[in-house]
Order: sequence, then structure tokens, then C-alpha cells
Amino acid sequence: MRALSVIAMLLWTGASWACNSGLEVTASGYEPGHRPSQAVDGDPFTYWMCRGGGDECWLEIDTGEAVQDDNLIIKWDSTYDAPLDAEFDLALSVDGITWKTVFSGTKIDNSWSPVFMFPTQWFRYARVYGHGMSGTNENRLQEIDFELGDPGSEIEFNQRSIIGVQASSYLADNTPFGAIDFDPSTHWTASNGEWIRFELAGGRHPVDNVRIAWLNPHLQRASFDIEVSENGSTWEPFYSGVSAECLKPVAECQLRLENNYNSFMWGMCAQYVRIIGRGNDGPRVESRSKNSITKVEVWGPDTSRRSVCD
Repeated sequence: MRALSVIAMLLWTGASWACNSGLEVTASGYEPGHRPSQAVDGDPFTYWMCRGGGDECWLEIDTGEAVQDDNLIIKWDSTYDAPLDAEFDLALSVDGITWKTVFSGTKIDNSWSPVFMFPTQWFRYARVYGHGMSGTNENRLQEIDFELGDPGSEIEFNQRSIIGVQASSYLADNTPFGAIDFDPSTHWTASNGEWIRFELAGGRHPVDNVRIAWLNPHLQRASFDIEVSENGSTWEPFYSGVSAECLKPVAECQLRLENNYNSFMWGMCAQYVRIIGRGNDGPRVESRSKNSITKVEVWGPDTSRRSVCD
């Protein structure tokens, strides 16, 4: 019975998977014969179709991991004789929770290029909200995909070495070293508003991703801020958010590293990174004012050929 319920849910939400592109595709819904996967199958005679206005019709692709890009191919159905105006928004997200709208307007499919440019940024999810075509409530998206650039221009990313860790405080034996000792049974724990700070080896580096493994992510979501500093005294905001709930087996959840990206192309220059805990929504009221981190990694672009922090 549970398997049938899952299948019914997928049909209702319009969930589907691309056959050729490797992109996972979901949608708010679809008309019979026009599934979400038909927007990524490379076939010019098929399309995803949804009827509705406002934000009730949307299609989303998941690349499987965060990528850095500045454009997408978005081609609306143009099988009719006359050009069709497609009104829509394009929003991007790294975590599927916080979205940034990079396009909002009308496109005449027969007269515009299907390649949509936007400032270079990190994203894993791309969502198109259809607001109707040529005065109707129909949305027919023929193709959405990446316009791949020159592979030789790709940027490699390296993990930054951490040579020091400090914290404003800690509880019991849960010292700051528990966040970098590679031991899944140890962690740093402190009260709400306290911070843990990491010093990077080799001076200043561009930083664009701070990966955090929170304690018990299958039970609670943590609220937090991330700040960076070049000198350890002047701090700049890097990221603010809430961790995601882990739905995998408990053993897999305990050391699940969650990405927290900054959208600057080359990252922010930093020698120090600190995480400020803002509590959690766990089931135990007495523990909601605490923050516990089991592992932290800091990542940034390879600057062997170009340094932006000199």
C-alpha cells in the first residue's frame, strides 16, 4: 500500500526524471501526455504543459550538485504559426530553500534566442514559473537545459586546510576540536549565540563554500550565520540560513556535510571563517538553545593561475 501511495504522489506532483540529460525534473503538475521529462528529452516535438497562472505552474530541474554557470537554455513551444508570448520567471537556488529570481518578463519564442544569461553564480536547482502564453493560461515548455561552455575554462575547487580552531565557549567536553578531528563521535556544542572560528593555512584565500555536518540532522534543523574575515577582527556576512532535515538512515545523517555557498564568482577573501549558532527546532525544548557541529570543511576555487586575494 505504501508503494502505491508513493507512486500516486509522484503522479500528482508531476515528478519525473530525464532520460538523456541526467537531470532530475519535477513540476507542480502536468496535462496528460505532456510530462515534465518531455522538457529535457531533446525532442522538439514534445513539451511539458501546465495550465494555470500566478506561481501555481512551475517546473524545476536538479543538477544533482551545485554548479557555477551564467546561462540556461529555455525554449517554449512554438509549433503554432504565429509567435507566442511566454510570460515567466526564472529562479535559482543552491539548497532548494532560498531562491533568487534572475529573470522575470515576457519572451517571444520565435524572435529571441533560447539562451538566458544571468550573472555568474552558484546554483543546483533552476525553477521556471509559467504565467501563461499569449493571453492564455497554458504553459508549454519545450526544452530547458544548460548551455555548456568550453570545458577548458572550468574552475577547479580545493578544500582549504584548517590549521586552528577556537570558540567563544563550549559545553562539557564538547570542545571546538570536535568539529575538525574526523571523529564522528565527537562534536563542538555551545549555547545559542556562541561561535566557532577556523583559521585557514597559507593566509588569505577565496572562499565560496563552507560545508557543515550538524549533530542529529534527522531530528532537528539548525539556524546559523557564517562570517568571514581577512584579519580575524573585521567580519563580513557570508551566509545565513537553516540546515535541511536529513531523511536518510541515521548512520548516514550523522556526518552528512551540507553545502553553504556564497554566490560571488571567485568567493570572498578570507583567512578566518566563523559559524554563529542560532539554536535549533529539535523535539527537546531544553536543547533548542544549543548548537552542535560534528565536522566542518572550507572550500574555494583553485587560484594557482589567478589569485584574487593578493
